[in-house]
Amino acid sequence: MRRHYGENVPAEIRTILFDPQTAGGLLVSVGCSDTASALVALTSAGVHAVEIGEVLPPGKPLIQVV
Repeated sequence: MRRHYGENVPAEIRTILFDPQTAGGLLVSVGCSDTASALVALTSAGVHAVEIGEVLPPGKPLIQVV
């Protein structure tokens, strides 16, 4: 899998994104129109949640972290 990282993405962030011990269960995908309500619901349930990106149509590179 090809990945592209922005110049300001530190090595420890690059590593943790692909650490098998922490990779599962960290990300949730919701539609754009549901983002705000999902954040409110998760926060109200005591879950620390933040919006970190968006899902785009397939392209190259497959993953880009900036």
